[in-house]
Amino acid sequence: MNTPEPFSPDVDNLPPSALPQGGSAFTATQLFFLRRMQRMLQTREDNLARLKPDDWRIKLLDRALYSTYRDCASAGVGQQAQALQKAIRQQRDN
Repeated sequence: MNTPEPFSPDVDNLPPSALPQGGSAFTATQLFFLRRMQRMLQTREDNLARLKPDDWRIKLLDRALYSTYRDCASAGVGQQAQALQKAIRQQRDN
């Protein structure tokens, strides 16, 4: 069985266009939420390799991801969270 290459979007090396408005560094709170988002996205991808998309565990992860995305948006890094999701999709499609 061929296992997919693990993907780990690097929060610390997001493109400049994804950096917070008016600054070049993330606060501790912003990094906390972005890294949580990164871990959950990776967990979801790892589990999609063995579970169906409609499995209750994937649905639970999706809800947790949405909640974490809202946390990121509240912390001012919603755009960066979307960039992480986009990177995951692009990696999966390649």
